[in-house]
Amino acid sequence: MNSRHQLAAILFADIEGYSAMMQSDEKQALIWRKRFEENLDMALEMHSGKLISLTGDGALCAFPSAISAIHAGILIQHELRKDAIVPLRIGIHQGDVIIADHAVYGDGVNIASRIESFAIPGSILISGKVYDDIKNQSDISAKFLGNYKLKNIHDPVPLYAISNAGLQLPNKGTLTGKGKLMNAAIKRRWQVLILVFSILLVLTLVYIFNSPREKTVKEPSLAILYFENMSGEPEQEYFSDGVTEEIISHVSKINGIRVMSSNAVLPYKGNKPDLRKLAKELHVNYIMTGLVRMAGNTFKIMPTLIDPQTGTSLWSESYQHDLNDIFQTQSTIAIQVANMLAVEISPDSKNTIEAVPTLVPEAYNLFRKGKHITYQKYLNTHEQPDFDRAKSYFEQAIALDPNYADPYAGLAELYDEWHNHTGDTFPDSLLQLQNEFARTAMKLNPNSSYVNTAMAWTIAHSANPNPDSTFRYVYKAYQLEPNDALNLFNMGFQLGVDLCVPEIGLPFIEKAIVFDPLDPNLYVIKGELLGVLGNKQAALESLHAAIDLADQHIGRENPLIFWLIHYEEYDTVLKRLKAHVDQNTFPWAMYYAATDQPEKIGEKFKDLPVIQITLHPEKINHAFLRELEKDITQGRRHGFNHYLNLKRTSALLSSHQDPHYQALLEKARKLYETNLNKYRHIKVLP
Repeated sequence: MNSRHQLAAILFADIEGYSAMMQSDEKQALIWRKRFEENLDMALEMHSGKLISLTGDGALCAFPSAISAIHAGILIQHELRKDAIVPLRIGIHQGDVIIADHAVYGDGVNIASRIESFAIPGSILISGKVYDDIKNQSDISAKFLGNYKLKNIHDPVPLYAISNAGLQLPNKGTLTGKGKLMNAAIKRRWQVLILVFSILLVLTLVYIFNSPREKTVKEPSLAILYFENMSGEPEQEYFSDGVTEEIISHVSKINGIRVMSSNAVLPYKGNKPDLRKLAKELHVNYIMTGLVRMAGNTFKIMPTLIDPQTGTSLWSESYQHDLNDIFQTQSTIAIQVANMLAVEISPDSKNTIEAVPTLVPEAYNLFRKGKHITYQKYLNTHEQPDFDRAKSYFEQAIALDPNYADPYAGLAELYDEWHNHTGDTFPDSLLQLQNEFARTAMKLNPNSSYVNTAMAWTIAHSANPNPDSTFRYVYKAYQLEPNDALNLFNMGFQLGVDLCVPEIGLPFIEKAIVFDPLDPNLYVIKGELLGVLGNKQAALESLHAAIDLADQHIGRENPLIFWLIHYEEYDTVLKRLKAHVDQNTFPWAMYYAATDQPEKIGEKFKDLPVIQITLHPEKINHAFLRELEKDITQGRRHGFNHYLNLKRTSALLSSHQDPHYQALLEKARKLYETNLNKYRHIKVLP
């Protein structure tokens, strides 16, 4: 029998009164059990849990973290409190356990079992160890219930109840279970023991700190701020930005260091932020800053690694070379960061970091210029001069090194953005050119995440898009750089939206938030996927988190407005529209339709099927059904048109018995189940 020790969060759950219900009403008991098992499966899938054992009335599960276990527990309880309530109790503890084949052993399991015995139906009880891990999580709240002496457990265990909305809170004075609340006398005895232990601990620490020892480091999480351009020439900013982004990319390839994405640190660019506050906002314990100077063909890079709590510089260095050494310098800095944080670099990671994309450094320099203009200027202005400059730099890079893949991918992305901006007026000849650029890049470097992403969007926006083919390249890009927030977002979007399996896409969005916790668009798409899955409360929490972060118009503004209207959050919608959305646009039309103000809907929108069905839900809208059929047939089955939403939405209540609608619903169901089976194996990489 194979076994291993592992730190895990253990979740115990059981249905109270199940045995008695089996005696009195077997049919109802089996309904309870079926609903419990269905929602347990969904929660395990969404939060990377593992089912260890399933009994008639309960389950034992393991999760990689306390946070994921609690989110799973909240999801299950919310679902089982809907309609006919299933009286489920949940207890969670985190500790070292022994995992052997299909079983889990150890005190961690025993403690979780004892904690669960104190729970009441609809509640989630956790240990003090779990509370320590989640106490700083803004979306989880808990109430202290006291210290308990659990049966056959030597040390007292602090118990807390998760107090999020919708959960039941037990009364501290009436709790019963496998153990008892410690009284004052017991507490005093433990306090004496703790005092003695503390004295011994202090003496031990004094000994340790005055003895020769190896340097210890914190669990490493890092934000690399955009290095400051010290050249005195604004046009050299492309180089300092490029150095920063390459170092972020290199360090993110090292297992054991959690690195914030370049998008996460972008809001701090050009500022002098309070490092302690920044570390708290991004949930990191190290920060790197830097200076870059470029003069002719010579550069100087001066990185500094900082402890943000004290402001102490832990490491700094100065690298001055000519452009021929830029790749080696960037990889050296990344490797030095890992050494300072006492993280071992695997041979594969080291080889990837030290790979040289071109033997012509000036081609790389030109590529960085083109990429900087594309993402920092053209994406915002869509002005022809910016397009022409970016295109020229990419073409010059190719002229210097025709075997350098990145500038071909840069051209594919540049043309793709032009296509996105112009829409249907983009000529087929340019689509073909974009496709040639992307395929040339793939031929030259199929193991580049950047190149695979360019290929993915070229297929997605082609004349004949194929979601499965698009996903193949998105998945390859993710496998090459699994800790990149953009790759995680793309995975979540493709799976959850384009391929219509939100339960598979959601974990990728949740992990993207870990690497980019301040991007409101991530919270919007998380809310969208939760909405499709029918989890209203969690969806609203995520949508409101997006609003808290978004002080301007955002990329996913329309879905944000749509789902808030769907949940009848009209006051919130109106406030958001007035602040960030132009009048006479589709979101305003949706708001007017939902709030029964048809006279304010502009001529441009009033006859749209979605507006009409919002105004008149009591009527069968055949124009809407034809549009829905087109979307489903062409593979656009996300959001409102997703099968899981179509089968329960009240907006189409009048259509539910219509044969045309029933046929569409059945077609949507088959497509959903086909993709669910096809992509069920796709998981977030550790």
